[in-house]
Amino acid sequence: MMKLIVLPAALIIAFAGPFAPAGHVRAAEPVTFAIKFPPGQIDRESTSVEMDQTISGDALPAPRTQSSKKLSSDTLTLIESNAMGSTVKMTYGKSTASGVGVDVSGDNDKAAAAVGESITLHFSPTGRIEKVEGLDAIEAKIRAQSGQGAGPPQLLLSADGIKELYNSPLDQFLPRTPVRIGDTWESEISRKYPAPAAKIKNKVKLVDVEERNGHRIAKLEFTGAVSMEDDLAFGGGVGKIKFDRCEQDGTAEFDLTRGWWTVLAVEERNNGKMLINPPGGRSLSFTFTQTLKARIVTKPESAK
Repeated sequence: MMKLIVLPAALIIAFAGPFAPAGHVRAAEPVTFAIKFPPGQIDRESTSVEMDQTISGDALPAPRTQSSKKLSSDTLTLIESNAMGSTVKMTYGKSTASGVGVDVSGDNDKAAAAVGESITLHFSPTGRIEKVEGLDAIEAKIRAQSGQGAGPPQLLLSADGIKELYNSPLDQFLPRTPVRIGDTWESEISRKYPAPAAKIKNKVKLVDVEERNGHRIAKLEFTGAVSMEDDLAFGGGVGKIKFDRCEQDGTAEFDLTRGWWTVLAVEERNNGKMLINPPGGRSLSFTFTQTLKARIVTKPESAK
């Protein structure tokens, strides 16, 4: 299950010409995206991910419906920022998972073991995470509490997962050149983590820039198409998964004054097929439909 993420970035607005009406930026004013880490800032990042899917196949007596929901809340604290990049401490907060037709107990065990633990994120000057430190101690604690058979860490407890979650929105939603209100731009990325591998094409629009409680907020809308196909390996068997139709759309709000994404909301709709070849058994085929909704909200730790 994919989780989408939030990452630090800032918009710098170049003012020129007549003054814009209060609360709005003139449509003709160019808007340039840049990275910004305000000194002393502590943010709380709250994430909710909901998934509903139906699986059908010749090995199932009837279609199987599954649903799950995950909620998490973590804090991000700036340690240092200079021309060489920025260092941020991420502290894991409470995280819970619930599900119908799917076992989420392992996720809850791992999340509970991580509460209060911190890792260090090293950002480049362009805002991309280049290095993650501190995961080894958390993983050791999880395995000690859950046993050696606990399986791999969940997405947010792996270096590849953290890098993907924070770096991907830079490539998916931020323009490479200055834009104006009403402008649209396109992006295309390849993602390897989490499996299955995916190619994502998006069309993004800067809808408006408004003033709210003394902050300039950029409002974005986006639509996208995702193609996913990957090989599977499990328990000595092999298989293949392919998404025949996968599309996403959503909205985002970006605090220009603060320099962070404050809201990122995405809905993804998928149809796909999966073929499994277990060792010593006959091949099994399944079809599935899936809806995924993710919402990430970031606020200053002092905000109510």
